[in-house]
Amino acid sequence: MKRVEVERVIDGDTVRVHFPGTVNSVSVRLSGIDAPELSQAFGRDAKAALAGLIDDNVTKLHVIGRDKYGRTLGSLYVYNKASGVWVDVQKFAVASGWAWVYKRYTKDANFLKLQTEAQRHQRGLWKALTPVPPWEYRANKKK
Repeated sequence: MKRVEVERVIDGDTVRVHFPGTVNSVSVRLSGIDAPELSQAFGRDAKAALAGLIDDNVTKLHVIGRDKYGRTLGSLYVYNKASGVWVDVQKFAVASGWAWVYKRYTKDANFLKLQTEAQRHQRGLWKALTPVPPWEYRANKKK
C-alpha cells in the first residue's frame, strides 16, 4: 500500500490520485463497487459522500491491477483522525448506501452484508423504491 494524495473525486467510484515525491498522477477506479453515474439519480450524492470522507485526510492506495478499459483498479483507505483507524473507502460507500457491490468483481462476503444493511435501513440510494444499478443504466443509455 502506498500513500497517495487525492487530487479530485471524479465520481462515486473513481478518484484522481498523486503519488507524493513523483510527478505521477492516475485515475483510480475503486475496486468491488459500482456507484451511480453522475447523470443518474444519486450520482452527485455518491460523489459528494466520497469527497466528504476523503476531504484533507491521509489516504493510502492498494493497486490491484487494471480493468478491461486500462484503468488502474485499487482499494482506497482513509485515515480517520477522530477514531485513529483506517477506513476502507469501498466498504464505506456500500455501507452508506452510495454504491452497489459489484458482485462480478468481488468475493468478499462482508460487502454483501453491508449492502443488505444499507438496504434494510434505506440509506443513500436505497431510499428510492426501485434504484437502478449503474450497469443497467449504462446498458440502457447505449440502446
